Formats: sequence, C-alpha cells, structure tokens
Amino acid sequence: MKFRFLLASLFLFVNAVYSLPFPDVKITSPAVPNTTFNALTPFLFSADASYTNGSIQKVEFFVNDEKVGESFSPPYQVIASLPHSGLFFLTANAINNEGYELNSAIYVKAVSNTNGFLKIIPKSLEVQVVSGKTVTSSLSVTNLTSQELSLDMDQDGALSSGLWHQTTHRTHSGNPCWYYGIEGQWNYNTGGMNHGYLSTPLVHLPEGSSVLSFWEWRQVEPSPPNVLTDSSVLFVSDDGGVNWTSIYISTNNNSAWSYITVDLSKYAKKDVLLSFDFFTNDDQQNNFEGYYLDEVAINGAPMPLRWFYSENGNFKLPPHASKQIPFTFNSAGLEVGVYETFLDFMQGYTLSPFLASVPVRLTVLDELEKPTMLSATAKSPDYVQLTWKDNSQHESGFKIERRRGSKNSRWHEIAFVPANTTLYRDGDVKADHDYFYRVCAVQGNRSSDFSNEAYVKLPKLKKFYDNVSLR
Repeated sequence: MKFRFLLASLFLFVNAVYSLPFPDVKITSPAVPNTTFNALTPFLFSADASYTNGSIQKVEFFVNDEKVGESFSPPYQVIASLPHSGLFFLTANAINNEGYELNSAIYVKAVSNTNGFLKIIPKSLEVQVVSGKTVTSSLSVTNLTSQELSLDMDQDGALSSGLWHQTTHRTHSGNPCWYYGIEGQWNYNTGGMNHGYLSTPLVHLPEGSSVLSFWEWRQVEPSPPNVLTDSSVLFVSDDGGVNWTSIYISTNNNSAWSYITVDLSKYAKKDVLLSFDFFTNDDQQNNFEGYYLDEVAINGAPMPLRWFYSENGNFKLPPHASKQIPFTFNSAGLEVGVYETFLDFMQGYTLSPFLASVPVRLTVLDELEKPTMLSATAKSPDYVQLTWKDNSQHESGFKIERRRGSKNSRWHEIAFVPANTTLYRDGDVKADHDYFYRVCAVQGNRSSDFSNEAYVKLPKLKKFYDNVSLR
C-alpha cells in the first residue's frame, strides 16, 4: 500500500529537525478525503509540487500500489479511475532535481453494486441503534460467477490498511488486540517498503481534560541517531481528516507491553479522528515482529475500534446462489452521533482485493426515558390540566393519549407538544365524564415507553336555576 499524506506529515516533521532536502507536494484533486466515485469512471487526479532550493523533476501518481501516470511540468495531473468498489489510496509522489522524494495521499471510495462478482441488496445500510444496545440488519448477497466464492468481510468500525488486523498472538487484555504484521509469519517483511494505518471513527471529546490511553508492544528495526527507520506515529485530525497532526511518536523497542497516555485536552469539545500509523520507510530489516495495540481508551472508556460484527464473517457462496447475511451492530462505547464506514467483501484472505463494498451509516441514539409523575387535574367542568416530569435529553416532543373511563375504551392521540414541555391543557372534554391519560417522549420515528396512567373525573355542570330559590 502506497504511503498516504500522513507520511508526508512525518517527513516534514523530520525535515524540520534534520533539514533534509525534501520537496513539497499536496494533492489538489480530489481535494477532500473520503470523496466517493463510481467505479471505472474517469476523474482528474492532480497535485501541486515545489522545491525551494531547486526544481521538481516529476510527479508520479498512484492508485494504491499501481502507478497510473506521471507528469513532468505544471499543472501536475493525470486522468485516473478506480477499478472496482472499495477503499483506495491516491498518492502523488514528487521527486526533486536532487533525487529526494516525498508524497501526499488521501483515501477515496469507489461505489459499485455489481462488479461481475457479487450483487448486494440493499446498496447501502442505514442503521439506528440506542446507545449501549445492539440491533441486527442484513444484506442479500448473490454470487454472479460460475465458481464457488469463499468470502471474508472486513467488519471493523475502525478504518485500517496495510498489515493492521486483529490477533490473539499477543494480547494485554486477554481479548483480540490490533497487530501490524503478518499473521503466522510474525514480522512485517512484505519484500518492500510498507505502511498501514488504523483510524478510529469520529469521536466527540467532552469539555475539560481528556486523556487517550493504550498499551503498546513494539519490536522494530533499531534506529541509529538522526536516522529515520521504522516509525509508529499517532496522528489526530479535528477537521474530518483533511489535516493531521502528530501527537505521539513511539520510542519503545523493548519487546514488552508499555502503558501510554496522551493528553487530548486541547481538542476539548471537538470531533476528532485518531490514526495509529506504522511506516517502514525502507525495504530493509523488516523481519522484526512489529507493533501491537491493546485497550485503547479515552478517559477510561474503551474506544470503538470494532463496532459491528457478523456471525457469518466467513462463508462460502455457491455459483449463482444467494444468501441473506445478518449483521449485528453493537453501540457499546459509542457516544450519541453518526458513524460512517464500509462493509467490504473480499475473496478469502482479508488483504485480498475488494469484490464489493457497502456503505454503512450507523446512527447512535440516546435512550429515550419515559415521562414520569403524570397527573391529571379537573380545573373546571370543561378542561383538564396535565403535568409530568421530563426525563429524556433529546426528545423532539411528547405524544399525549387519552381514553374514556370505561373498561374497554381505546387510546387515541389527542396532542403532540414540543420538546421540554411539561404541561398541557385539554379543553376537548365533557362535564361529568371520566378520562385516563398517558404521555410518551418521541424522537423521530421512535418513542419511549408510556408514563403512568393518570385518571380524572370532571364535575357536573351547574345549571343556572340550581342557585335560584322559587317562591
């Protein structure tokens, strides 16, 4: 996997320390990370490049590891396309007249519901789940080939690339942890320079101090003084992934678990992305075991690096056969908000090419607490006053229902009042009748449980002659 623009950030950091003669380069089109394209559709791939102490020899353009073109003079640009659905890295690699090079990269997505291998219905998933709860959804997957497909799904809420995956080979918690390396081979020797990142979903940091904590185990190529070798860097972005800042560079290389804390207080009240990045920076001495991460948490709350899963994460699909695949979404550890990722279908091993990709939008909703302490008071023979306690935080309003006092009467909605309302006057009543009331909180298309039922009996209407004495 080619290096993305976080590598450029790392080299600029090193350049500032050691005054290395690297060029400047930045992708200008597509300008925004996470841009979605239709597979096989041409688009403009361009970059700005410069070198203060000389000139730019050329800019090379890559889609993942495949070189799609190069440009020798401004504007540096080519026409590219994405071969199938899935997540891709676009990399612009600038080379200056002294032979030094630096690259800029962003990730983009390609969408295609059928690409000759699979047909998936629906084309995307919209899922709502109450915070702390689970919900199940499903996809219909059809094998369009004449051969049996052995499919694996990338099911992690965190976006990951390169050699990042979960393992139980080494673990601090006893549960699967994240590992940058080749399972079973226990090193990161791919035969060339490699890089991978592990990015969290969007996380909202509370007001005040916040501390990121995690355990790391690291065995990599030793770094001589002033030489950049294998690097483990933590980046943060508070603008949705457009710009990244390095906030921690690991120096541990003791083949033992170490507890790390990173202060995030400067990002209080912001939505941030965190990315754990591993760079080999060369193709030499990559036969060390690699890098492990475990128990990643903010303020003690586990980070949602894995927020949905399937009991059918690995399955075989006969030729031209269809299968309904259920997926369980678990919101444990997620704050209220919207999370977006892709469910990627691959053939066999997790690092194989995508066969299809389904966008997933998970909305985590807070628990709607039911109203309590509902009371109904007859203020006169022709109206009833209702009061209740509002226990929910994000309701859009309250639904009020009423029924007659007879045993077999049915409930009917009589009013919908705005959020934070705790009083309602019902003037559509009759004297000398009795009624039951109940109230529930509403948010969108969901409702809380109903409150207690409140009973009221209206007085009779006094007639004019009731107070007149006849002689």
